[in-house]
Amino acid sequence: KKIIGSSKIKFITTLHGTDITLVGNHESFYRITKFSIEESDGITCVSNYLKETTAKIFKINKEMEVIYNFVDTEKYKRAGDNRRNINFIDKDDKVITHISNFRPVKRIENIVKVFCSVSKMVKSKLLLIGDGPDICKIRSMVNELNLQNKVLFLGIQENIIPLLSISDVYMLPSKSEGFGLSALEALSCEVPVIGTNAGGLKEVIENGKSGFIFNPEDIDSMSEAALRILSNADIRVKMGVEARKRAKLFDSKLIVPRYLKYYEKILVS
Repeated sequence: KKIIGSSKIKFITTLHGTDITLVGNHESFYRITKFSIEESDGITCVSNYLKETTAKIFKINKEMEVIYNFVDTEKYKRAGDNRRNINFIDKDDKVITHISNFRPVKRIENIVKVFCSVSKMVKSKLLLIGDGPDICKIRSMVNELNLQNKVLFLGIQENIIPLLSISDVYMLPSKSEGFGLSALEALSCEVPVIGTNAGGLKEVIENGKSGFIFNPEDIDSMSEAALRILSNADIRVKMGVEARKRAKLFDSKLIVPRYLKYYEKILVS
């Protein structure tokens, strides 16, 4: 808008998470991020946490609209337990899953610590999906704990629905999450989530119903919660049903119209 010297073109900025808490907050990007936000005609944030954090970090006084991330619940739904077609999962395995970009903020080492404890009590496998800077560190940790045959590194997957459909627990104990879209996708596939109480994830998960939220460093509590779900089929199924119900509140059919309504509001302002 500044470059073209015109106010006729409207600019709307959507804030997602690390664009504010990590990248935007870095001294190299702080001024340009603050400038971009302040010069926008409209600003949306994917959680109340992110709205509050943005206002605090960048001292933003203008209005910001909270519109949550969304999921297509017709696409992301449990496709039946097809583990018979997956040769690396035994029929009686309990499955813990994590999907991310393997950055330090995701605290994947804590997932491995939880799994190390859980796997001593319950026959289980840990599926780690994705790639990123911490991948070598996590592989080394798995080797040191002698978990090579129980922890599977599956890389980047285009279609995660079949893997979520064989999962019993999804873990996302990040140091911070702007929202936690991968957790929402897991909920939509009837997978209870064990996540962090730091950030926007607590606006997605109903603690004790569709999952559990803890301090990301609380290994003991996360381990206990995982064992509670994995060792009791009734609890697992009940929480899966609640997870699906929760995800439907973030269905694209409900959220996308809110974005369109906001865009229309900005266009005529």
